[in-house]
Amino acid sequence: VDVYKREDWDDPTVEEVAQQRNQHPVEAMLDLMIENEDRGQDAFIFMPSLGKVRRITTAQRSDAFFGSDVTYEDIEQQRADDFEIDSLEEIDHEGEPAYLIGARPRRAGNYARAVFTVAKADSALLELDYYKKNAEEPYRVIEAPRAEMVRMGEHVLPTHLRVENRARGTRTEVYLKNMSVDVDIPRKVFSVRTLESKAPLPRVR
Repeated sequence: VDVYKREDWDDPTVEEVAQQRNQHPVEAMLDLMIENEDRGQDAFIFMPSLGKVRRITTAQRSDAFFGSDVTYEDIEQQRADDFEIDSLEEIDHEGEPAYLIGARPRRAGNYARAVFTVAKADSALLELDYYKKNAEEPYRVIEAPRAEMVRMGEHVLPTHLRVENRARGTRTEVYLKNMSVDVDIPRKVFSVRTLESKAPLPRVR
C-alpha cells in the first residue's frame, strides 16, 4: 500500500491518502482521510467492485483497512487532547525505561480505554493496547519493535508493526518501507477526484 500524509504546523487540516500497489490502478482500492480544523473527520474509499466512492461513517471506523487487522481508526491522527489520562506509571519495557499511560477517549468510539507504552528516552510509541468496557485484558494490541525503528530528521518512526486482534485470534504484520519526511506533496492528491480518477498516486521522494 502507498500512503501519503500531509500535516503542516500552519494548517490545522491533516490529510492522508492510500492506494493498493499490487493491483492494476483500475482495480485498486483507494482511501482518503481528512481531519478538519474542528477535528471533524471525513473519510472516503473507492470501491473498484462498485466503481464509485463511498463515505466511511463514524460507525465504520473500526472496519478493516484493506482487509487487514489495521482499522481506519488506527490510521487517524491521534492527539493527546483527544484523551483523558486516568493513570500514569513508570515501567521497564523489554529492558527500556518507559511510561505506561492509561487513557479514555473523549469521543465515543469502538473501545473504552487505551494504554500507551511510551519510551522515556525519545517518546517513541512502543505498544498500544485497546480495551472494551470493564475488560481486564486488551482485545487489540499494536506493537512497534524498538530494534526496527529508524530516525528521520526529528522523527523516530517504526518500520514494523504487529497488529493483533485477540477477539478474532488474528494478526497482521505491517512493514513500512521507502519512507520520506518533509517532502512536497501536491495538495490535489488529497481529493475525492483523485480517488475517482483511479490513476496511480504520483511518486514523491
